[in-house]
Amino acid sequence: MAALAANRISNVDIADLRTCINMMEREFEKDHHEEFEKADRKFHELLAVAIGNKVLNQFVMLLRDSLWRDIPYTGRKETLEEHQQIYEAVARKDAEAAQEAMIIHLDNVPGRIGMKHKID
Repeated sequence: MAALAANRISNVDIADLRTCINMMEREFEKDHHEEFEKADRKFHELLAVAIGNKVLNQFVMLLRDSLWRDIPYTGRKETLEEHQQIYEAVARKDAEAAQEAMIIHLDNVPGRIGMKHKID
């Protein structure tokens, strides 16, 4: 998904991703979990929208929301750092680096939400 986004993203969407990163940084520093979560969701939504496939966008957001529902979440600092890596790769339009950064992020999510196994 991130590789496709890197190839298709507009400059406006890149700026919007940066805004999400900035918001996540602010909310992390303030320890505002709900606002951090909103920025996190928007970040993933923007990546999905950049692909230009509405069905895939809806699926990605449904999956993401189902993982977050009623599950304690830790690792906001790591999430922020991973999102920064994804953002930087997408902003450079480096599809390979974007894909690698997203794989790292997705590999780390299960441990942060209390799952014992990675999502394959």
